[in-house]
Amino acid sequence: MLSRKLGQQLGRPTQSLSGWLVSKFLMRYNQILEENAVKLCEIQPDETVLELGHGPGLGLREAVQLLTGPRGKLLGVDYSNYMHHMATKNLQGHVASGKVALYCCDVAAMPLEDNSVDKVFHCNCYYFWPDLKAAALEINRVMKPDALMVTTLRLDRVVSFASKNMFHGENWRPEVYMEALQSCGFADVRMENRTDKLIPFQAIYATAANIIPETREVEAFPHMRSKNRVSAGRIKVQQNSVQNCDVDEDNMQRNSRLKRELHMLSTEPPPGVSCWQLDERVEELQAQIVGGANTPYDGGLFTLEIKIPDRYPFEPPKMRFLTPVYHPNIDNAGRICLDVLKLPPKGAWRPSLNISTVLSSIQLLMAEPNPDDPLMADISSEFKYNKVAYLEKAKRWTAKYATQKNKGHVEADQKILEDKSTKTAPKREALSAQENVEPHKRVCM
Repeated sequence: MLSRKLGQQLGRPTQSLSGWLVSKFLMRYNQILEENAVKLCEIQPDETVLELGHGPGLGLREAVQLLTGPRGKLLGVDYSNYMHHMATKNLQGHVASGKVALYCCDVAAMPLEDNSVDKVFHCNCYYFWPDLKAAALEINRVMKPDALMVTTLRLDRVVSFASKNMFHGENWRPEVYMEALQSCGFADVRMENRTDKLIPFQAIYATAANIIPETREVEAFPHMRSKNRVSAGRIKVQQNSVQNCDVDEDNMQRNSRLKRELHMLSTEPPPGVSCWQLDERVEELQAQIVGGANTPYDGGLFTLEIKIPDRYPFEPPKMRFLTPVYHPNIDNAGRICLDVLKLPPKGAWRPSLNISTVLSSIQLLMAEPNPDDPLMADISSEFKYNKVAYLEKAKRWTAKYATQKNKGHVEADQKILEDKSTKTAPKREALSAQENVEPHKRVCM
Protein backbone atom coordinates (compact mmCIF):
# COMPACT_ATOMS: atom_id res chain seq x y z
CA MET A 1 0.00 0.00 0.00
CA LEU A 2 2.79 2.44 0.94
CA SER A 3 4.72 1.60 -2.26
CA ARG A 4 1.65 2.20 -4.42
CA LYS A 5 1.02 5.59 -2.74
CA LEU A 6 4.65 6.57 -3.27
CA GLY A 7 4.32 5.54 -6.92
CA GLN A 8 1.25 7.78 -7.25
CA GLN A 9 3.20 10.71 -5.81
CA LEU A 10 6.10 10.08 -8.21
CA GLY A 11 3.69 10.13 -11.13
CA ARG A 12 1.59 13.08 -9.97
CA PRO A 13 3.01 14.94 -6.95
CA THR A 14 0.48 16.87 -4.89
CA GLN A 15 0.99 19.97 -2.74
CA SER A 16 1.65 18.05 0.47
CA LEU A 17 4.55 16.86 2.58
CA SER A 18 4.92 13.71 0.45
CA GLY A 19 4.68 15.80 -2.74
CA TRP A 20 7.37 18.16 -1.45
CA LEU A 21 9.64 15.20 -0.62
CA VAL A 22 9.06 13.76 -4.11
CA SER A 23 10.01 17.11 -5.67
CA LYS A 24 13.31 17.05 -3.75
CA PHE A 25 13.87 13.45 -4.85
CA LEU A 26 13.27 14.39 -8.50
CA MET A 27 15.64 17.36 -8.32
CA ARG A 28 18.38 15.19 -6.88
CA TYR A 29 18.07 11.98 -8.88
CA ASN A 30 16.82 13.26 -12.24
CA GLN A 31 19.54 15.86 -12.78
CA ILE A 32 21.82 13.67 -14.92
CA LEU A 33 18.88 12.19 -16.85
CA GLU A 34 17.49 15.64 -17.62
CA GLU A 35 20.88 17.00 -18.68
CA ASN A 36 21.50 14.09 -21.02
CA ALA A 37 18.00 14.12 -22.51
CA VAL A 38 18.58 17.76 -23.49
CA LYS A 39 22.10 17.06 -24.73
CA LEU A 40 21.06 14.08 -26.87
CA CYS A 41 18.29 16.12 -28.53
CA GLU A 42 20.97 18.40 -30.06
CA ILE A 43 18.70 21.43 -29.70
CA GLN A 44 19.23 24.26 -32.20
CA PRO A 45 18.74 27.97 -31.30
CA ASP A 46 15.52 28.57 -33.29
CA GLU A 47 13.73 25.28 -32.67
CA THR A 48 10.49 24.63 -30.81
CA VAL A 49 11.19 22.12 -28.04
CA LEU A 50 8.73 20.26 -25.80
CA GLU A 51 9.38 18.54 -22.48
CA LEU A 52 6.82 15.98 -21.30
CA GLY A 53 6.34 15.62 -17.55
CA HIS A 54 8.68 18.53 -16.79
CA GLY A 55 8.45 18.20 -12.98
CA PRO A 56 10.08 21.06 -11.04
CA GLY A 57 11.81 22.33 -14.20
CA LEU A 58 15.33 20.85 -14.24
CA GLY A 59 15.22 19.94 -17.93
CA LEU A 60 13.45 23.16 -18.86
CA ARG A 61 16.28 25.20 -17.36
CA GLU A 62 18.84 23.20 -19.35
CA ALA A 63 16.92 23.48 -22.63
CA VAL A 64 16.05 27.19 -22.49
CA GLN A 65 19.74 28.09 -22.38
CA LEU A 66 20.15 26.57 -25.86
CA LEU A 67 17.17 28.34 -27.46
CA THR A 68 19.00 31.61 -28.08
CA GLY A 69 17.46 32.39 -31.48
CA PRO A 70 14.54 34.81 -31.90
CA ARG A 71 12.22 31.98 -32.97
CA GLY A 72 13.36 29.55 -30.29
CA LYS A 73 10.47 28.39 -28.08
CA LEU A 74 10.27 26.02 -25.12
CA LEU A 75 7.05 24.21 -24.21
CA GLY A 76 6.37 22.02 -21.20
CA VAL A 77 3.46 19.87 -20.03
CA ASP A 78 2.82 18.19 -16.69
CA TYR A 79 -0.47 16.98 -15.25
CA SER A 80 0.53 17.72 -11.66
CA ASN A 81 -0.73 21.15 -10.59
CA TYR A 82 1.98 21.24 -7.95
CA MET A 83 4.79 20.61 -10.49
CA HIS A 84 3.23 23.07 -12.94
CA HIS A 85 3.25 25.87 -10.35
CA MET A 86 6.76 24.98 -9.14
CA ALA A 87 8.21 25.02 -12.67
CA THR A 88 6.37 28.25 -13.50
CA LYS A 89 7.92 29.86 -10.44
CA ASN A 90 11.41 28.49 -11.22
CA LEU A 91 11.26 29.86 -14.80
CA GLN A 92 9.10 32.92 -14.16
CA GLY A 93 11.38 35.28 -16.10
CA HIS A 94 11.32 33.12 -19.24
CA VAL A 95 7.57 32.53 -18.87
CA ALA A 96 6.95 36.27 -18.56
CA SER A 97 8.99 36.97 -21.71
CA GLY A 98 7.04 34.40 -23.70
CA LYS A 99 10.11 32.24 -24.35
CA VAL A 100 8.64 29.43 -22.23
CA ALA A 101 5.03 28.26 -22.18
CA LEU A 102 3.90 25.66 -19.64
CA TYR A 103 0.64 23.72 -19.63
CA CYS A 104 -0.98 21.68 -16.87
CA CYS A 105 -2.55 18.87 -18.89
CA ASP A 106 -2.48 15.19 -19.82
CA VAL A 107 0.16 14.10 -22.36
CA ALA A 108 -2.68 12.45 -24.31
CA ALA A 109 -4.52 15.80 -24.67
CA MET A 110 -2.09 18.67 -25.28
CA PRO A 111 -3.31 22.11 -26.39
CA LEU A 112 -0.65 22.34 -29.11
CA GLU A 113 -0.80 22.75 -32.88
CA ASP A 114 -0.25 19.83 -35.26
CA ASN A 115 3.30 19.45 -36.64
CA SER A 116 4.61 22.30 -34.49
CA VAL A 117 7.45 20.76 -32.41
CA ASP A 118 11.04 20.10 -33.56
CA LYS A 119 12.32 18.14 -30.53
CA VAL A 120 10.68 16.31 -27.62
CA PHE A 121 12.36 14.99 -24.49
CA HIS A 122 11.31 13.45 -21.19
CA CYS A 123 12.83 11.41 -18.39
CA ASN A 124 11.35 8.96 -15.86
CA CYS A 125 7.93 9.74 -17.24
CA TYR A 126 6.25 7.28 -19.62
CA TYR A 127 5.56 4.58 -17.00
CA PHE A 128 2.97 6.86 -15.40
CA TRP A 129 0.95 7.32 -18.59
CA PRO A 130 -2.24 5.24 -18.24
CA ASP A 131 -2.58 4.71 -22.02
CA LEU A 132 0.76 4.55 -23.85
CA LYS A 133 -0.79 4.43 -27.33
CA ALA A 134 -3.05 7.40 -26.69
CA ALA A 135 -0.04 9.38 -25.49
CA ALA A 136 2.12 8.23 -28.44
CA LEU A 137 -0.57 9.24 -30.94
CA GLU A 138 -0.84 12.70 -29.39
CA ILE A 139 2.94 13.20 -29.26
CA ASN A 140 3.25 12.14 -32.91
CA ARG A 141 0.47 14.59 -33.82
CA VAL A 142 2.29 17.64 -32.43
CA MET A 143 5.74 16.69 -33.76
CA LYS A 144 6.99 17.78 -37.16
CA PRO A 145 7.84 15.01 -39.66
CA ASP A 146 11.30 13.58 -38.87
CA ALA A 147 11.35 15.35 -35.49
CA LEU A 148 13.33 13.57 -32.76
CA MET A 149 12.16 12.43 -29.33
CA VAL A 150 14.60 11.33 -26.61
CA THR A 151 13.61 9.46 -23.44
CA THR A 152 16.10 8.88 -20.62
CA LEU A 153 15.79 6.50 -17.70
CA ARG A 154 17.82 4.37 -15.32
CA LEU A 155 16.49 0.91 -16.01
CA ASP A 156 18.00 -0.63 -12.88
CA ARG A 157 16.02 1.78 -10.71
CA VAL A 158 12.86 1.34 -12.76
CA VAL A 159 13.08 -2.43 -12.32
CA SER A 160 13.61 -1.95 -8.58
CA PHE A 161 10.56 0.32 -8.31
CA ALA A 162 8.47 -2.12 -10.36
CA SER A 163 9.43 -4.98 -8.03
CA LYS A 164 7.97 -2.92 -5.16
CA ASN A 165 4.64 -2.50 -7.03
CA MET A 166 5.14 1.24 -7.44
CA PHE A 167 3.88 1.15 -11.05
CA HIS A 168 0.54 -0.04 -12.34
CA GLY A 169 0.68 -2.80 -14.97
CA GLU A 170 3.53 -3.41 -17.39
CA ASN A 171 3.89 0.07 -18.93
CA TRP A 172 7.21 0.52 -17.12
CA ARG A 173 8.88 -1.99 -19.44
CA PRO A 174 10.91 -0.18 -22.15
CA GLU A 175 9.87 -2.71 -24.79
CA VAL A 176 6.18 -2.01 -24.11
CA TYR A 177 6.75 1.73 -24.48
CA MET A 178 8.82 1.26 -27.65
CA GLU A 179 6.22 -1.00 -29.23
CA ALA A 180 3.54 1.62 -28.51
CA LEU A 181 5.68 4.23 -30.30
CA GLN A 182 6.22 1.97 -33.31
CA SER A 183 2.53 1.12 -33.58
CA CYS A 184 1.64 4.82 -33.58
CA GLY A 185 3.83 5.94 -36.47
CA PHE A 186 7.25 6.48 -34.93
CA ALA A 187 10.28 5.20 -36.83
CA ASP A 188 13.85 4.27 -35.89
CA VAL A 189 12.82 3.40 -32.33
CA ARG A 190 15.80 2.11 -30.39
CA MET A 191 17.35 2.00 -26.92
CA GLU A 192 21.02 2.63 -26.15
CA ASN A 193 23.08 2.13 -23.00
CA ARG A 194 25.01 5.21 -21.94
CA THR A 195 27.13 6.44 -19.03
CA ASP A 196 27.69 9.92 -17.61
CA LYS A 197 29.84 10.69 -14.58
CA LEU A 198 30.14 6.92 -13.97
CA ILE A 199 26.34 6.62 -13.78
CA PRO A 200 24.82 4.17 -16.31
CA PHE A 201 21.51 5.06 -17.91
CA GLN A 202 19.42 4.27 -20.99
CA ALA A 203 18.30 6.55 -23.82
CA ILE A 204 15.35 5.69 -26.07
CA TYR A 205 15.17 7.45 -29.44
CA ALA A 206 12.17 7.77 -31.76
CA THR A 207 11.55 9.76 -34.95
CA ALA A 208 8.11 11.11 -35.92
CA ALA A 209 6.78 9.62 -39.15
CA ASN A 210 7.21 11.56 -42.36
CA ILE A 211 5.75 9.47 -45.17
CA ILE A 212 3.38 6.68 -44.18
CA PRO A 213 3.15 4.29 -47.18
CA GLU A 214 0.75 1.78 -45.65
CA THR A 215 -1.72 2.81 -42.99
CA ARG A 216 -4.53 1.68 -40.80
CA GLU A 217 -7.04 3.98 -39.14
CA VAL A 218 -7.11 4.41 -35.39
CA GLU A 219 -9.80 6.29 -33.49
CA ALA A 220 -8.52 9.69 -32.44
CA PHE A 221 -9.59 11.91 -29.60
CA PRO A 222 -12.15 14.68 -30.17
CA HIS A 223 -9.67 17.50 -29.46
CA MET A 224 -7.35 16.43 -32.30
CA ARG A 225 -7.70 18.47 -35.49
CA SER A 226 -5.34 17.26 -38.17
CA LYS A 227 -3.76 19.32 -40.89
CA ASN A 228 -1.57 16.66 -42.50
CA ARG A 229 -1.62 13.26 -40.79
CA VAL A 230 -5.07 13.45 -39.17
CA SER A 231 -8.30 13.42 -41.18
CA ALA A 232 -11.96 13.55 -40.11
CA GLY A 233 -11.15 12.92 -36.46
CA ARG A 234 -9.00 9.89 -37.24
CA ILE A 235 -5.26 9.39 -37.33
CA LYS A 236 -3.28 7.55 -39.98
CA VAL A 237 -0.82 5.25 -38.27
CA GLN A 238 2.00 3.33 -39.82
CA GLN A 239 1.30 -0.39 -40.17
CA ASN A 240 3.95 -3.04 -39.90
CA SER A 241 4.44 -4.28 -43.45
CA VAL A 242 7.45 -6.44 -42.77
CA GLN A 243 6.06 -9.43 -44.64
CA ASN A 244 5.89 -7.40 -47.88
CA CYS A 245 9.51 -6.21 -47.77
CA ASP A 246 11.90 -7.77 -50.28
CA VAL A 247 15.33 -9.12 -49.40
CA ASP A 248 17.23 -5.99 -50.50
CA GLU A 249 15.11 -3.73 -48.31
CA ASP A 250 15.57 -6.11 -45.37
CA ASN A 251 19.34 -6.12 -45.85
CA MET A 252 19.52 -2.34 -46.09
CA GLN A 253 17.52 -1.95 -42.90
CA ARG A 254 19.54 -4.63 -41.15
CA ASN A 255 22.93 -3.21 -42.18
CA SER A 256 21.96 0.34 -41.24
CA ARG A 257 20.79 -0.74 -37.82
CA LEU A 258 23.82 -2.98 -37.23
CA LYS A 259 26.23 -0.14 -37.99
CA ARG A 260 24.48 1.98 -35.41
CA GLU A 261 24.45 -0.82 -32.84
CA LEU A 262 28.12 -1.66 -33.36
CA HIS A 263 29.06 1.99 -33.00
CA MET A 264 27.25 2.19 -29.67
CA LEU A 265 28.78 -1.11 -28.54
CA SER A 266 32.24 0.26 -29.28
CA THR A 267 31.66 3.65 -27.60
CA GLU A 268 29.17 2.86 -24.81
CA PRO A 269 29.24 -0.92 -24.19
CA PRO A 270 27.39 -2.48 -21.26
CA PRO A 271 29.74 -3.18 -18.33
CA GLY A 272 31.70 -6.39 -18.89
CA VAL A 273 30.58 -6.80 -22.53
CA SER A 274 32.38 -6.21 -25.83
CA CYS A 275 31.32 -6.95 -29.41
CA TRP A 276 32.94 -6.52 -32.81
CA GLN A 277 32.53 -7.32 -36.50
CA LEU A 278 34.44 -10.17 -38.13
CA ASP A 279 36.28 -8.98 -41.24
CA GLU A 280 33.87 -7.04 -43.47
CA ARG A 281 30.90 -9.37 -43.02
CA VAL A 282 28.32 -7.42 -41.10
CA GLU A 283 26.24 -10.55 -40.48
CA GLU A 284 29.00 -12.29 -38.49
CA LEU A 285 30.06 -10.88 -35.14
CA GLN A 286 31.88 -12.00 -32.05
CA ALA A 287 31.42 -10.89 -28.49
CA GLN A 288 33.04 -11.44 -25.11
CA ILE A 289 31.48 -11.41 -21.68
CA VAL A 290 33.51 -11.01 -18.50
CA GLY A 291 32.45 -13.45 -15.79
CA GLY A 292 30.59 -11.66 -13.02
CA ALA A 293 31.97 -11.14 -9.53
CA ASN A 294 30.62 -13.49 -6.86
CA THR A 295 29.75 -16.10 -9.51
CA PRO A 296 31.64 -19.29 -10.46
CA TYR A 297 32.56 -17.52 -13.71
CA ASP A 298 34.51 -14.74 -11.98
CA GLY A 299 37.89 -14.20 -13.65
CA GLY A 300 36.78 -15.78 -16.92
CA LEU A 301 36.47 -14.27 -20.39
CA PHE A 302 33.77 -15.98 -22.45
CA THR A 303 33.62 -15.66 -26.23
CA LEU A 304 30.38 -15.87 -28.23
CA GLU A 305 29.60 -16.26 -31.92
CA ILE A 306 26.80 -14.07 -33.28
CA LYS A 307 25.07 -14.60 -36.63
CA ILE A 308 22.63 -11.94 -37.82
CA PRO A 309 19.70 -13.20 -39.94
CA ASP A 310 18.60 -11.36 -43.10
CA ARG A 311 15.36 -10.24 -41.43
CA TYR A 312 16.98 -8.77 -38.35
CA PRO A 313 15.61 -7.04 -36.26
CA PHE A 314 12.35 -8.84 -37.01
CA GLU A 315 14.13 -12.10 -36.21
CA PRO A 316 16.50 -12.47 -33.24
CA PRO A 317 20.26 -12.85 -33.64
CA LYS A 318 21.64 -16.38 -33.34
CA MET A 319 24.18 -16.60 -30.51
CA ARG A 320 26.23 -19.41 -29.04
CA PHE A 321 29.23 -19.66 -26.75
CA LEU A 322 32.57 -20.66 -28.26
CA THR A 323 34.03 -20.91 -24.77
CA PRO A 324 32.73 -23.97 -22.87
CA VAL A 325 30.49 -22.95 -19.96
CA TYR A 326 29.25 -25.25 -17.20
CA HIS A 327 25.68 -23.97 -16.88
CA PRO A 328 22.14 -25.43 -16.83
CA ASN A 329 21.02 -23.23 -19.74
CA ILE A 330 24.08 -23.64 -22.01
CA ASP A 331 24.79 -26.96 -23.74
CA ASN A 332 28.02 -28.57 -24.96
CA ALA A 333 27.68 -26.91 -28.37
CA GLY A 334 27.39 -23.48 -26.74
CA ARG A 335 23.70 -23.08 -27.48
CA ILE A 336 21.81 -20.86 -25.04
CA CYS A 337 18.30 -21.33 -23.68
CA LEU A 338 17.03 -17.76 -23.29
CA ASP A 339 13.61 -16.33 -24.16
CA VAL A 340 14.94 -13.23 -25.94
CA LEU A 341 16.75 -15.46 -28.46
CA LYS A 342 13.44 -16.94 -29.65
CA LEU A 343 10.44 -15.51 -31.46
CA PRO A 344 7.00 -15.43 -29.84
CA PRO A 345 4.92 -17.28 -28.83
CA LYS A 346 7.63 -19.44 -27.23
CA GLY A 347 10.12 -16.61 -26.96
CA ALA A 348 10.24 -12.93 -26.07
CA TRP A 349 12.25 -11.40 -28.93
CA ARG A 350 10.96 -8.02 -30.15
CA PRO A 351 12.37 -5.70 -32.84
CA SER A 352 12.83 -3.04 -30.15
CA LEU A 353 15.52 -5.21 -28.51
CA ASN A 354 19.10 -5.20 -29.78
CA ILE A 355 22.42 -7.04 -29.54
CA SER A 356 23.47 -5.04 -26.49
CA THR A 357 20.34 -5.94 -24.52
CA VAL A 358 20.63 -9.62 -25.50
CA LEU A 359 24.27 -9.79 -24.41
CA SER A 360 23.32 -8.11 -21.14
CA SER A 361 20.55 -10.71 -20.71
CA ILE A 362 23.05 -13.53 -21.29
CA GLN A 363 25.38 -11.95 -18.76
CA LEU A 364 22.51 -11.91 -16.27
CA LEU A 365 21.62 -15.52 -17.10
CA MET A 366 25.18 -16.57 -16.29
CA ALA A 367 24.86 -14.96 -12.88
CA GLU A 368 21.30 -16.23 -12.30
CA PRO A 369 20.68 -19.60 -14.01
CA ASN A 370 17.14 -20.78 -14.71
CA PRO A 371 17.13 -24.45 -13.67
CA ASP A 372 13.43 -24.84 -14.49
CA ASP A 373 14.01 -24.37 -18.24
CA PRO A 374 17.30 -26.18 -18.84
CA LEU A 375 19.30 -27.32 -21.82
CA MET A 376 21.41 -29.57 -19.61
CA ALA A 377 19.07 -31.46 -17.31
CA ASP A 378 21.87 -33.08 -15.29
CA ILE A 379 23.49 -29.71 -14.52
CA SER A 380 20.05 -28.31 -13.70
CA SER A 381 19.45 -31.12 -11.21
CA GLU A 382 22.89 -30.57 -9.70
CA PHE A 383 22.23 -26.82 -9.43
CA LYS A 384 18.97 -27.46 -7.55
CA TYR A 385 19.98 -30.37 -5.34
CA ASN A 386 23.78 -30.18 -4.97
CA LYS A 387 24.77 -26.58 -5.51
CA VAL A 388 28.19 -26.96 -3.91
CA ALA A 389 29.17 -29.53 -6.55
CA TYR A 390 27.76 -27.32 -9.30
CA LEU A 391 29.77 -24.32 -8.14
CA GLU A 392 32.97 -26.34 -7.91
CA LYS A 393 32.59 -27.74 -11.44
CA ALA A 394 31.63 -24.36 -12.92
CA LYS A 395 34.72 -22.79 -11.33
CA ARG A 396 36.89 -25.62 -12.70
CA TRP A 397 35.56 -25.13 -16.22
CA THR A 398 36.10 -21.38 -15.92
CA ALA A 399 39.71 -21.88 -14.86
CA LYS A 400 40.31 -24.45 -17.60
CA TYR A 401 38.58 -22.83 -20.58
CA ALA A 402 37.97 -19.13 -19.85
CA THR A 403 41.11 -17.78 -18.22
CA GLN A 404 43.82 -16.05 -20.22
CA LYS A 405 46.47 -18.65 -19.48
CA ASN A 406 44.31 -21.42 -20.95
CA LYS A 407 42.60 -19.55 -23.79
CA GLY A 408 44.74 -21.32 -26.41
CA HIS A 409 43.05 -24.62 -25.57
CA VAL A 410 39.52 -23.34 -25.94
CA GLU A 411 38.98 -23.92 -29.67
CA ALA A 412 40.38 -27.45 -29.60
CA ASP A 413 38.39 -28.42 -26.53
CA GLN A 414 35.25 -26.85 -27.95
CA LYS A 415 35.60 -28.87 -31.18
CA ILE A 416 35.85 -32.07 -29.16
CA LEU A 417 32.74 -31.09 -27.22
CA GLU A 418 30.83 -30.26 -30.43
CA ASP A 419 31.81 -33.58 -32.05
CA LYS A 420 30.73 -35.42 -28.94
CA SER A 421 27.44 -33.51 -28.87
CA THR A 422 26.60 -34.29 -32.52
CA LYS A 423 27.57 -37.98 -32.34
CA THR A 424 25.87 -38.78 -29.06
CA ALA A 425 22.08 -38.69 -29.01
CA PRO A 426 21.67 -38.11 -25.26
CA LYS A 427 24.53 -35.67 -24.62
CA ARG A 428 25.27 -37.21 -21.23
CA GLU A 429 24.24 -40.36 -19.42
CA ALA A 430 23.01 -38.19 -16.57
CA LEU A 431 20.49 -36.61 -18.92
CA SER A 432 18.72 -39.95 -19.35
CA ALA A 433 18.86 -40.52 -15.61
CA GLN A 434 17.34 -37.11 -15.02
CA GLU A 435 14.54 -37.81 -17.52
CA ASN A 436 13.72 -40.96 -15.57
CA VAL A 437 13.51 -38.97 -12.36
CA GLU A 438 11.45 -36.18 -13.93
CA PRO A 439 9.71 -37.76 -16.95
CA HIS A 440 7.46 -34.76 -17.58
CA LYS A 441 10.24 -32.20 -17.49
CA ARG A 442 10.45 -30.09 -20.67
CA VAL A 443 14.02 -29.42 -21.76
CA CYS A 444 14.49 -26.14 -23.63
CA MET A 445 15.75 -26.67 -27.17
